Amino acid sequence: MTAHETTAHDVIRRLDYLGVSLRLEDGRIKFRSTGGDIPPELLAQMKAHRDDLKSLLEARTAPSWPPAASGDSGELTWGQRGLWTSGQLTDEAAVHHICGAVRLRGPLDVAALDAALDEARAAHPSLRTVFPAERGTPRQVVLPHTTAPLAVEDVPVEHRRRRCAELAAVPFALDAEPPL
Repeated sequence: MTAHETTAHDVIRRLDYLGVSLRLEDGRIKFRSTGGDIPPELLAQMKAHRDDLKSLLEARTAPSWPPAASGDSGELTWGQRGLWTSGQLTDEAAVHHICGAVRLRGPLDVAALDAALDEARAAHPSLRTVFPAERGTPRQVVLPHTTAPLAVEDVPVEHRRRRCAELAAVPFALDAEPPL
């Protein structure tokens, strides 16, 4: 594909795929790559679409990330928007759940596990972020850190798969409940 067969959107998609971020600084396009060198043909495409890329970057509003410690943090990031959108388009409320079981040998230190999860929630605002929508537009809001009690169940071996499936099917509301 030559520079003239591509669009600025194609260039941005390819840059995103390669881990290259773009920004405007004093009217100039600046980029940073986390994945190594940018192929010469992609650099040529960037040059050919410079004006269109500038227009797209000017129109783009930067999402607020990382989120503030608590409160309204602004627009969703691209990843959050994808999560929110898929939640709006599917009847499967638990579509993003990751569920599994762990076999432990020996006693479980419930207090230590609870403390570790609590520390993770305190340290990572994304684990306390909800996406309420106002007039159809979602925003990210970081909830203040609170302690959530850990529920521990001793499930007989013959019921573990069924119980895991039941837990995976429990929905949570992205607009009100944090993911952890």
